[in-house]
Amino acid sequence: MGLNTVVLILNDFLHEMAEDPKLGEKLLLAINSGNKKPCKGMSIVECHHADDEVVILAHGNTAQRLDDDGIRDLLKSKKRKENRGKDA
Repeated sequence: MGLNTVVLILNDFLHEMAEDPKLGEKLLLAINSGNKKPCKGMSIVECHHADDEVVILAHGNTAQRLDDDGIRDLLKSKKRKENRGKDA
């Protein structure tokens, strides 16, 4: 089917992006370089095949792909926080 790219855009930079006539070229370069040449106000999180299912965790001004281990760790952490709240 092809590839999909997940891009994190920082909304604070949208006004600058709207005025940038070379934004498409910069985005293409960022994707093709594996984010080694990022665009101001955005970053390439990851690329994957369109047939793959991925889970992305966005937090702060970053985002990351969660593999199976990352999802398990996230759920364990959430459960620990919930259990701490019950002890109080």
